[in-house]
Amino acid sequence: MKKVTNMAEKLTQLEKEIQKRIIQLRDADQKKIFFQLDGWFKTLSSVKEIESVYKTDDVRAKEYTKLIEKIMQQQKDLDKRQNEHAAKQKLLQAIIDKQISSKKQLEREIKKNEDLLSRIQEEERQQELVIRTEQEVLWEQVVLDQRMDSVEEGNKKKSHCSIS
Repeated sequence: MKKVTNMAEKLTQLEKEIQKRIIQLRDADQKKIFFQLDGWFKTLSSVKEIESVYKTDDVRAKEYTKLIEKIMQQQKDLDKRQNEHAAKQKLLQAIIDKQISSKKQLEREIKKNEDLLSRIQEEERQQELVIRTEQEVLWEQVVLDQRMDSVEEGNKKKSHCSIS
């Protein structure tokens, strides 16, 4: 009977070990499932992060594209304004050159006119001098004529007086 008891104890012990092993296997199986689920979750999470990065990259790419288009438009506007400014500068320089040329021509004409005015004024002075000289000569002649007339009248009176 001892053998039977011994065997029963061994059987009990074996059952306990089997149950213990079953529990260990279940734990290992659950851990395996957990790690598989955790791996899938991490993989899924990584995929979602990658998708998020792609979406963010798409959004950024669109923003960058818009910014580049805006910059290109601003560059075109700037080039257009620079061309307009250059054309205006060229026109302004042409106007300035024309005005300088006109100014020089006017200065030459003014110089000619001043020279002509000086000659005319000199001629007028000469004419005034001639006229004054002629007037003086005429005046002297008138005075001389009057004296002669006076002398002749005086002589006539004397002669009348002597005749009478």
